[in-house]
Amino acid sequence: MARLLKAEVIRRTDEIKLLLLANKPFKLPLGRLYEDLRLQSKHVWIIQTYRLLLLYANEKQAKTLLHPAVLQAFLLLGHTQQAQQIATMLSVKYPSDPETKKLIISLKSRQENILPAYTALSSFSNHIRPQSNKKSAGLTLPTKWKGLSLQLDTKKLQELNYAAKYKRLNRAPHPYRKILQDNFDELIMCYLLKLDRALIGLSGALLEMILIVHLYQKHQLKKITIKNQHKKIFDLSLAELLDIYHQKQLLPPNILQLCRAARTQRNFIHPGKEISEKSHLTSSGTQICFLAVMETIDALF
Repeated sequence: MARLLKAEVIRRTDEIKLLLLANKPFKLPLGRLYEDLRLQSKHVWIIQTYRLLLLYANEKQAKTLLHPAVLQAFLLLGHTQQAQQIATMLSVKYPSDPETKKLIISLKSRQENILPAYTALSSFSNHIRPQSNKKSAGLTLPTKWKGLSLQLDTKKLQELNYAAKYKRLNRAPHPYRKILQDNFDELIMCYLLKLDRALIGLSGALLEMILIVHLYQKHQLKKITIKNQHKKIFDLSLAELLDIYHQKQLLPPNILQLCRAARTQRNFIHPGKEISEKSHLTSSGTQICFLAVMETIDALF
């Protein structure tokens, strides 16, 4: 789907407004507009659209204007009070809707963790206070840390073909481009500094995002049926995404094999896995995760 422009949103909103005034069905075009705006992270526009249409809706129509996307928009923009009001109405209108339930749980979690005004969350930790230097005499850097800063130079970036990969990610749709590039930068830093567990966790998350964005941008997929369940592509796990890419032959077999191996390596970010299986994270496992991301970027962007 192409990037939504404000003029297009206004046009579609005007069409829904005419349906409201004529007392004709409007739920389907409104739902599509909400979803398109949500997929492009236009949460402010969602709220603006909702408030505008409220001006033209009667009491019965106003209830139909409610949608999980509206609740999510108010929630993400920090309008907790309005989100609570909408959540209450949605829970009555769609009591069994799983997405509504998930958003209500998120709202409840936010309300429980709201701090008094001007209270810094960090103030709850003793580590925010300066620590005594009495025990620092003779303290040295851990052996693994020594010389790490020497790995961060332009020559190393050139060896990894960093600039070319970053340029490829610039082809991603605008709403997701910065997220992908920021995560890629962190991945490169983890690789150069040999932060193995951080790299493994981040590589899995970045692979998920790359695969999802490609399905959305190139193949216009928003939802898909997996094992008789209708799922939004942004809710799919890495395993489910790799199955889709295998079935539709969207990635070469060698890259799929790398990605599946990277997914397996992710288990080792949990210390319990190493203990129960009496196995350890290896440098080759970390390398597989890194290569899986680099190859997937080349293949899809």
